Amino acid sequence: MTSGIIGLAIALFTRKRKL
Repeated sequence: MTSGIIGLAIALFTRKRKL
């Protein structure tokens, strides 16, 4: 469960940074 949350947070962070 934690792994999924961390992965989602990283994906969102990277997307926000790219934008």
